[in-house]
Amino acid sequence: MTVWHESRLEEEGIENVANFTTADVVDLFLNTKVPPHRIIEWVDQAILLTYLCDDMEGAHAIRNTEFAVIRGYGLRTATNLWLAFKEVSKDGSPFSKLSTLVGDNVMEKLSCVARSIEINPNFALVLAWRGLSPTDG
Repeated sequence: MTVWHESRLEEEGIENVANFTTADVVDLFLNTKVPPHRIIEWVDQAILLTYLCDDMEGAHAIRNTEFAVIRGYGLRTATNLWLAFKEVSKDGSPFSKLSTLVGDNVMEKLSCVARSIEINPNFALVLAWRGLSPTDG
């Protein structure tokens, strides 16, 4: 994110990751010159980050959480994690072995996070933008 993006988002009341998760996405589309697909991506990432780390600790917290682990496996947004956990129980899914990669304790936490993100007010909008529905997976 550039300084220009940060400035425009601050003008819209987005001062931290947590603000992104509840922002009025349509207002951001209309009032910033940021492409809608980029806003959706940032909101999607913010939703995941708010569930996996303490926003007050900043980047250091991100490097020392499950987020850093799962990002290494391509799970970098709330949608990615949610879809992965829809696939975990299916035979032959690449995610069926996720627990052996991250460990049972991390897997349990990630499973709870994957279910919890469904109640985020912007998650339904992110899914709709991506052409998904809460029953997909």
